[in-house]
Parts: sequence; structure tokens; C-alpha cells
Amino acid sequence: VDNLSTTLTHAAIQAKAETETEWVLVYAQSVGKRDFTRQDILEAYRHSRRYSENRRKNLSFNLKAAVKRGWVNITSPTTFSLSPEGRAKAETLMERA
Repeated sequence: VDNLSTTLTHAAIQAKAETETEWVLVYAQSVGKRDFTRQDILEAYRHSRRYSENRRKNLSFNLKAAVKRGWVNITSPTTFSLSPEGRAKAETLMERA
């Protein structure tokens, strides 16, 4: 979790992820090819010191936005995965200066 926290904090500090939906992509890219859950994202918010009630309440909206854009796939009622388009977008975000 330390490496993940460092990656997420670094991305947030450098403002590479300008929206919470983009931050979700950076998170998903950082966990690799495995599926992730809403709870995983909430844990990442806590570990990266980004957790707030507002972010928790808006997480469903941000996940839906990522799905609508084709960046995230729903793999089961409770799990998600990053699509190839989402991986490409996340890589672009991480390359921002």
C-alpha cells in the first residue's frame, strides 16, 4: 500500500488528475490489471489522505462517468476494471508535466 499511496499522492500533488474521475483512473492504473471495488477506491482515498465525505458521496457519480466515457468496465455488480481506453487515458494523465 505504501507504493500505491506514494503514487496516488504524487499524482494528486502534481495535479495530474484534474478531476475525481481522472483520479479514479490513476488509481485503477496503479493497481495493475486486477479488478477493483468501490471500497478499494475509498481505502485509496484514505491512504492518500484525500478522503472526505464529499468524495465518498460523489464516488458513484465519478465511477458512472468513467463507465460512460468507456474508461472503466463493470465486471460484476460490485467490481470494476480499467478498459484499454482507460489505461491509455491514465497513462496520458501520468505523463502530464
